[in-house]
Amino acid sequence: MIIASPPENYQETKIYKLLATKSTPADELLNKVTSFINTVKPLQELIIAGPFRDYTLHNPNHSKKLLHLAGYIIPESTQADLSALDLAIMIMSFYLHDLGMVLTQTERERITSSDDFQDFLQVRPEFGNKLKRLREKVDAGEMMEKERLLIETSIFQLIEAALAEYLRPLHATKSRYQQLISLINASSTKNDLFNISGVSFENELVDVCISHNLNSSVLIETTGIHQERFPREHIINGLAVNLQYCAAILRLVDILDFDRERTPRSLFNALGIQNKLLPGFEISLKEWDKHLSIHTISINGDEIVISGDSHHPTIEHAIREFCKIIESEIKETQTILKQNKSEILERFQLNLPFIVRAQIRSIDYVYKDYSIKLNESAIVNLLMGENLYVNTFAAVRELIQNSIDACNLRRKLENDSYKPVVKISVHQDADLRFWLKIVDNGVGMDEYVLSNFFFKVGNSYYSSTEFKRFSIKNDVNDFVPISRFGIGLLSVFMIGEMIKVTTKNSFSSRKDHKERTLFIDGVDSLAVVTENEEGNQGTTMEVLLREDKANEQYLNRIFGFVRDTIIRPQVSIMATELDGTIFKIEPDNFIRLNNSIKSELEANGIEVIQIDFERFSNLIKGKGLLFFFVNPDKSLSFYDKNGVYLSWGRHPLKNSFLFENYLGGSRVTVNGITMSFKKIGGMYKRGKKNMHTVLDIEIDGISDIIYNVSRQKVYGTGLNTAKKEIYTSVEKGLKEIGVFSRLDNEAKKLIEGAIYRSTASEEFSESLRDKILSMIPTDITSLSIDLIEEIANNVGANPYKAKRYIVAMKHMGLISHDIPSSGELF
Repeated sequence: MIIASPPENYQETKIYKLLATKSTPADELLNKVTSFINTVKPLQELIIAGPFRDYTLHNPNHSKKLLHLAGYIIPESTQADLSALDLAIMIMSFYLHDLGMVLTQTERERITSSDDFQDFLQVRPEFGNKLKRLREKVDAGEMMEKERLLIETSIFQLIEAALAEYLRPLHATKSRYQQLISLINASSTKNDLFNISGVSFENELVDVCISHNLNSSVLIETTGIHQERFPREHIINGLAVNLQYCAAILRLVDILDFDRERTPRSLFNALGIQNKLLPGFEISLKEWDKHLSIHTISINGDEIVISGDSHHPTIEHAIREFCKIIESEIKETQTILKQNKSEILERFQLNLPFIVRAQIRSIDYVYKDYSIKLNESAIVNLLMGENLYVNTFAAVRELIQNSIDACNLRRKLENDSYKPVVKISVHQDADLRFWLKIVDNGVGMDEYVLSNFFFKVGNSYYSSTEFKRFSIKNDVNDFVPISRFGIGLLSVFMIGEMIKVTTKNSFSSRKDHKERTLFIDGVDSLAVVTENEEGNQGTTMEVLLREDKANEQYLNRIFGFVRDTIIRPQVSIMATELDGTIFKIEPDNFIRLNNSIKSELEANGIEVIQIDFERFSNLIKGKGLLFFFVNPDKSLSFYDKNGVYLSWGRHPLKNSFLFENYLGGSRVTVNGITMSFKKIGGMYKRGKKNMHTVLDIEIDGISDIIYNVSRQKVYGTGLNTAKKEIYTSVEKGLKEIGVFSRLDNEAKKLIEGAIYRSTASEEFSESLRDKILSMIPTDITSLSIDLIEEIANNVGANPYKAKRYIVAMKHMGLISHDIPSSGELF
């Protein structure tokens, strides 16, 4: 059975005619539906004149097509059983469900000037940044009128594109439909469109319309104990209505409206959207082309066949994928309807087979479904293995840092009134199985965050547009999370075989304040969820340890890892080991010199200088301890002039006895977690001589700090920024506390040279090369130190930088002279 083209007039459709036979003068539903459609049709025309004009057509023809399709998918026997109210709500939903895309000029001005829309532009830089640049061009002036008009047109188009993206998820909400119904009532000649003899069915109609934009499971949703969201035997002023069936029909006909009639080529060409490169249009273009390729839909005995032509494999692939979506929607909806009791099931049937097949003619190409596919199990094994993480204990760190983030965010939301709590412990259950437990009283998670981020590998909530909007609205833009990669939950299965999560979010922007407990029995298992109206704010993670990890030795190693890795968390952590031992890790956990050994150091000619980095830097904090040899003239050297290394009696100086709370050398933390920092132990080095330093640093304010997924290594431009900040702060500190003047010349040059080495190379211009070249005599084979210093003075650089320029010129083949070593320059 081929689905024919819809009639010219909606009044000729089968379902409308059926309503005409069932409506009575008492209910007046036929007159109300007719008046409703005639009022709505002009509003629908506004959709293709507003921000949604580049999206697939949602005008009156679309609604009429849904009305037409309903006559095909509802069997004759069911049509006979439908009440006038069933039919009225269905027909109205066909015309109302997409009306939220309508935008009047008044609404447009109200929305574009609203704080919410401005927040949206901030979290969507593809709109906000482009608008800012275009407006700056207009404000700068000094342009031809034609250029100004082009820029102003681009600004208008960008705002329209942003509006479409902003409104698309909002067009099917209760508040939006209520606004539209108020507008329809005000525009209609009838004032009782949505009631029968004074009894309203407005809420029921709105719920049916909302359902088309939700998952099919909404059809069996409950709103309370034994209270169905879409009752099957609902009565309104004596008329029965099956709201579940009405919602199901809307969903199915909406997704089946899949042909070229919905997207006429003439309109496509007139809009000119083929050439638009604005954000978001790649989706709408794909939708247009997908629909333009379809010419026939037929319903056979055991399958729906969608036939069409395609001139590009991407369009054909989109059509085939959409057929799968239609098939899935039909199967899910049919499965839900079949759960009804027999008397409902027998009366409310569907004339739809389960199989949807695409019959596409490929023009000028051969269709092959070749694309990159991910082997999910292999990817999971890769993420869970030690190829990514250096060891399995990293899973514990991931959980702790999530708790720290949650507490930090809540602290910003509540300011000083909040006292953060993070606890880690282990215990055995009744079956003597070992559980690791991490508790926090942070922000917790609502259902939306659980569904879209917690369970989605690679989706980091703190990197999402959703969180950006939340942070702007709650004025927590300065919140910088530790979590970045969205794979924390997956890593837990390196050590655990089951996870229990209990969480409650009292700060939910969706007002979802329920406590939920989830049991997750493996990576590919379905979570078992229970809900409570009351509960403790925050999140508790309990991990049932795998059999090979469930022993006291491994548990002791976990706590050892926590001590060594979570050095100075932004929130205090209390840990309780298996034997009951309790230890705390505090935020201000920097090394402290053991003052009792100062006299021994002095006896060996060693003086310790301490630098408090927070005094001299806004980017780093912590301690720097520099050990100098005291020369006979009381000047300070970075090495023993009688040898190479600073020594303690007959032995080289070691760190093991120097500190009260730490055994080891330099360390760097980011967000309180230790990171590998390349060559931190040899930052002050000249040849074989290395200044003995111990740096205990927290990188606190460098926005471009990048670290790898396993959080073992800092790299990128942030690494150079941090090194330069260390060098600069050390020099500032030494000068301010009066120590720099006591350094001998070698030590001074070592300190100053380190800053120059950390400075990124400036642009080495051709004029600078020519200037240096003109100062180098052609009759010499090697450059002297005096000549390099003269060149440095003439080009406004220090000798070390001037030597770098000269070395670069030698590599470029501009000079062939010998160059003195760095040591000679000092």
